[in-house]
Amino acid sequence: MNEQNIPRPDESIQSSKHIWITIVAVVITTIIVGSGIYAWQKSNLQSTEQSLQQQITDLQRQITNLQKPTQPIITTPEETQEPIQFTNETTNWKTYSSSKYGFDFKYPSDLVITSISTEGQIVLANSEEGHWLLTIKVENNSGNLTLSEIVSKEIKKPDIFQDITLDGKMAKKYSIANFGDYGNAGIILISGNNIVRIYGDDSTSVSKEYFEALLSTFKFSK
Repeated sequence: MNEQNIPRPDESIQSSKHIWITIVAVVITTIIVGSGIYAWQKSNLQSTEQSLQQQITDLQRQITNLQKPTQPIITTPEETQEPIQFTNETTNWKTYSSSKYGFDFKYPSDLVITSISTEGQIVLANSEEGHWLLTIKVENNSGNLTLSEIVSKEIKKPDIFQDITLDGKMAKKYSIANFGDYGNAGIILISGNNIVRIYGDDSTSVSKEYFEALLSTFKFSK
C-alpha cells in the first residue's frame, strides 16, 4: 500500500475547520444583511406612517376650518370723486356786459378780462399775463349769412358737430382734436346783425363742465 494516498489525521481536522468557518461566516453575513434589511424596512415604514399621519392631521384641520361659521365679508364702496358743480356757484360770479352787441355773461371772480380785450374780442384768463380760458369774438354779419353758411365756410373737418341753444338762440358747437390757438371747442351763433364766436376747451371732463358752466350764463338782448 502506498503511504502517500492515506490521508493524515491533521489534514482531515483542518478541512473540517474550514467548512465550519465558512458556515459560520455565511450565517453571520446572513444575520447582518437580514438585520440591515429589517432596519431599513422599519425606518421606511415609520417614515410612511409619519407622512400619512401628517396628511390625516392636515385633513382634519381643513375639515375643522370648513365647519367653522364664516364671517360675512363687508365691502365698502370705493370713494368716487364728486364732479365739480358750477351751476350753483355762478350766482357769485362777476358779470361782463356789452350794450353794443347786446349780450352779457358771468365768469368766476378769480378770472380777469385781459388788457388785450376789445369790445369785439373778449379774452378771459386766470391772470393778466396768464393763458386764456375763454375767448368771445363778435363781428358784423355784413353778408347776412345764415348759420349753416357760416359754419360750412369756416369749419372744414370737425371731429364733433352738434346743434345747441344758448339763451334760446340756435347755435352750432364743434370740437377739433388737433386744435390751435382758440382751443378745441367752439360755438357759433347769430345775434341780431352780428356773428358771435365763443372759443373754449372741453378736452377733459373738468374743463368741459367749466366751459359749459360759462356758456350757461350767456344772455342775449338782440
